Amino acid sequence: GTDKYRSVQLKALYDLVLDILKRYNIPMHKVFSHYEFPSAQAQNKTCPNIRAANLIYWLSTGDWSSMEGVINNA
Repeated sequence: GTDKYRSVQLKALYDLVLDILKRYNIPMHKVFSHYEFPSAQAQNKTCPNIRAANLIYWLSTGDWSSMEGVINNA
């Protein structure tokens, strides 16, 4: 995975994930990052380098500060 994302990429992620959760009636606590699964850990995957807890908080509140460590505004 990459370490940083542009704000426009994160906004697209935000909109897409919220749409999928709503469309398929998926509870927020079922959101995981790829690297959090055992198979990904066994392969030393790090993508997307966003903790699910931060992602869930951001999706729940819209508080961009929870994504501060992954934003690249350069």
